Amino acid sequence: MSLEAVRPVTSLNEPLHEDADGETRFDALPAPVKDDAWTDRILLKELIGELKPRDRTIIVLRYFSDCTQTQVAQKLGISQVQVSRLESRILRQLRQRLLPAE
Repeated sequence: MSLEAVRPVTSLNEPLHEDADGETRFDALPAPVKDDAWTDRILLKELIGELKPRDRTIIVLRYFSDCTQTQVAQKLGISQVQVSRLESRILRQLRQRLLPAE
């Protein structure tokens, strides 16, 4: 913390790098997160946590580890077609839980 305190102050209006074409440090800041994004993440985590272990594994591998259906199938010892069907069913169930019929 003390090392951080003695660093020189850098303006957000400074160029990002020498050939930045007018791009400043401010332009490189991440976009603000919408206010309810954290509640969405909590809800999604809870819903995924309630899935059966195999269903949870499929969703985690597909959407958080960026595995293809074929890669998931190989890891689980099932066919790619089965992964496709299971994934569709799981996503449908998650949607129903998120958006119950009115």
